[in-house]
Amino acid sequence: MTVDPTDGKAEVICELPGYTRGLAMIGPLALVGLSKIRETSTFGGVPVSERRDKLKCGVAVVELGSGRQVSLLEFHSGVEEIFDVQLLHGAQNPVISGPYTGREGGQVIWLVPQPR
Repeated sequence: MTVDPTDGKAEVICELPGYTRGLAMIGPLALVGLSKIRETSTFGGVPVSERRDKLKCGVAVVELGSGRQVSLLEFHSGVEEIFDVQLLHGAQNPVISGPYTGREGGQVIWLVPQPR
C-alpha cells in the first residue's frame, strides 16, 4: 500500500497471499517476502489471519505501476517464514539451503537456474 504523507490517506496497491515481511525494490518492481502464520502465534484480529489456510511462503514480484503480482517464488516445503528480502547485485549462482545441510547429508532446498 501507499500512504500520502500529507493527509495519511492509504491506498492498497496489491493484496498478496501471505503475511508480508521484507521488501526490496528493483526498478519498477517490488520483491515482497511472504510468510505463513505460525499456529502458535497470536495475530489478534489482523485481517490476514482470517486466510491462515490459504497463505503461502515465498517471494512475490509486484509491478509497481499496475499493482499486479507478476510472479511468485513459492516454497512448498522446508520453509514457512521469510524474514527479509535482499538483492544480491552481481551474484551469479546464489544458493539457499538449510543451516547445516552439508554436515547433515541433506540436499540443497533451492537453486537459482543457470543462465542460458
